[in-house]
Amino acid sequence: MLKLYPLKFVPILKERVWGGDKLVRHYNKAVPIDEETHTPVVNINDIGESWDLSGMDENDSVIANGFLEESTLNEIIETYMGDLVGDNIFDYFNLHFPILVKMLDVRGFLSVQVHPDDATAFEREYSYGKDELWYVMEAAPEAKIYMGFNRKVTASEFYQKCKDETVEEILNL
Repeated sequence: MLKLYPLKFVPILKERVWGGDKLVRHYNKAVPIDEETHTPVVNINDIGESWDLSGMDENDSVIANGFLEESTLNEIIETYMGDLVGDNIFDYFNLHFPILVKMLDVRGFLSVQVHPDDATAFEREYSYGKDELWYVMEAAPEAKIYMGFNRKVTASEFYQKCKDETVEEILNL
């Protein structure tokens, strides 16, 4: 087996209604071009996310350099196992890569994110829950991040607040 080296991955660009153009213009994310039409496959003015490292089946990162170029992350995990991710990580997650690294360009409001814990996600989707870490590299002075509710809220109250567009009243700033 050939020795591993620092891997670079092809970013996976995602259009979002709240996206912008900074990921392409300021962070040099390459826009994929359709081979037949020779046009961008995403609108560069609406790119909200660049998935820079993903082991998700439908969005498996592709290696951009070296002898493993064009291989996917999941393919090399099958080959290199613990040598790639560490023995303890491989023993726990097996062939599932547990990290998604992405950059966001948010020019509007994001939707409220609700993520299950491991037990609920496993029960419903046979997958792991979602922990997140956000590192804000740039933000407008008026930008805000809400995290959770500012008080105990029932599902029906939350639903009503969403319907009447007053959900911000119960979110924790």
